[in-house]
This record gives sequence, C-alpha cells and structure tokens, in this order.
Amino acid sequence: MTHQRWEELSADQLERLLVERWLYRGGVLAAALTLAVLFTMVSVNGLGTLIEQLLGGALAVLTVAAAGVFVYLRLHDRRIFLLLQDRRRQNPEAGQ
Repeated sequence: MTHQRWEELSADQLERLLVERWLYRGGVLAAALTLAVLFTMVSVNGLGTLIEQLLGGALAVLTVAAAGVFVYLRLHDRRIFLLLQDRRRQNPEAGQ
C-alpha cells in the first residue's frame, strides 16, 4: 500500500492494516530464522565441497535478505503506528 493510501485510512482501518502487516512480518521472521538454522546445519561440519559452499552462501544471502526485509517492514509499520496514535489523540472516542 502506498504512503498516500494508508494516510487516508480511518483509525480502525489503520489498526487492521497493522495487524495484517504484523502477520506478514512474523512470516518473514520465521523464514529468516529457518534459513539461519539451515545455514547452521549445513555449515556445522565445514563447507568442504563446492556444493556445500554454494548452498551455504545462498542460505547466508537469503538470511541477510530476509532480515533486511524484516527491518524495512518494521520501520514502515512504525510510521503507520505513529499515525494511528495521532489519530487516536485527535479523536479519543473513535479509538475505543
């Protein structure tokens, strides 16, 4: 969702959007942790063969990429959350 679109949403719609995004972020975190475990399992005995090295490198890159996506989503969610807090301060009855 673009920045302009989510700024136009009501407080209730922003809250639903945040819950949806938290679920996505949880999925990305689970993927990053799974990749980290797989990388550890592959590299625990050393990366001796070319296949192991390629697999280990791919898993490491994917783990870092998933962590980067997680951080990006978190920063974006924070902006939405701050807007939601401002909306609730402006209209306290609507946030109840």
